[in-house]
Amino acid sequence: MNARRSRWAGSPLVSAVLPSWLFARVLVVVASLLARVSTKWLVGHPFTANVHGPLGWVSWDGSWYETIARGGYGHLGKESLRFFPLFPMLGKALGWVLGGNTQLALLALANVGALGAGLLLHRLVLDETGDRAAASRSVWYLALFPSAFVLAWAYAESLFLCAAIGAFIGYRRGRWWWAALAGLAAGLLRPVGCLLAIPAVVEVVRTRGRGRKLVSTDQAAAVLAPVAGLIAYLAWVGVRFGDWFAPYTVQEGLRGKTVDPITRLVDGVKQLGGSQGLKQGLHVPFAVIFVVLVLVVLWRWPVSYGLFAAAVLVVALGSANINSLERYALGGFPIVLGLVTISGDDRVDRIVTAGSAATMVALASLALVGAYVP
Repeated sequence: MNARRSRWAGSPLVSAVLPSWLFARVLVVVASLLARVSTKWLVGHPFTANVHGPLGWVSWDGSWYETIARGGYGHLGKESLRFFPLFPMLGKALGWVLGGNTQLALLALANVGALGAGLLLHRLVLDETGDRAAASRSVWYLALFPSAFVLAWAYAESLFLCAAIGAFIGYRRGRWWWAALAGLAAGLLRPVGCLLAIPAVVEVVRTRGRGRKLVSTDQAAAVLAPVAGLIAYLAWVGVRFGDWFAPYTVQEGLRGKTVDPITRLVDGVKQLGGSQGLKQGLHVPFAVIFVVLVLVVLWRWPVSYGLFAAAVLVVALGSANINSLERYALGGFPIVLGLVTISGDDRVDRIVTAGSAATMVALASLALVGAYVP
């Protein structure tokens, strides 16, 4: 019995993932309470509270996902099509099991998914480095990433991280069918899921360099699956609404036209001192940090990690409106590995952990009072 307890206590779930998961949720609760208190002080302020559901955790995109899960896309118009279908579909199914409580279902999926993402990341970093301390740090940095409060909200990011990290485990271990399944799920969860085809190609080429001359069926499936998930959704949209590209054209009305990322960064710096400082310029310091971390990943980690993170960041910075940049960067999870690389020193680790936690509380509070778009 004691040996069994010892193995349980030493498992990654108990030793690394569960503590960080619980602590992050305590912080998100604190942010929710701060937002509720602050709305009483901000009477007449132009920002309006955006609190919906338990502690406001079904706010913003969460309210869209809930409405889609309850009644589908048809009655919401084309704007709803920017939300990919797998998360609300799973929420609808689980909601039926829970007696029709769709809010609870979506929150359960997100929070259990966050646990799964932590476990998968711990396994991935341990596979790559053999360093348990680095694996533990990666879990904490993911849980306390500035935008990681959405991993507790009714957002698809938790499940997307499970799919993306699971796909990478498959690529690196040569388990191509597993990677294909994870990539397909990612393509049905988020618009950037199709970008997993990039690291898939890199890893297939790497294995061919070891003597394999032909791409096997399972390798081809791993490369094509993320794109297949995207195409499947776009095809359904085309049949149902008559416009295959509506999920992307709708985004243009919200995020503006596509621009090159460098120009967007320069414009963002200019906005820091203007009226758009909080709305757009706020994201510039984060963008600079993310770019640096991507470069670190490209330098110190296998190239597939850096290319995926870079692709996600380029897409996020490629719009005139870079609201939600921090959340999009979270989807490029190898950015977290950049933090792991630079934080080997205990003092740096404490600074990164404390800074990320404080920023997460601040951004979550701002989101709940409508001052920040998560």
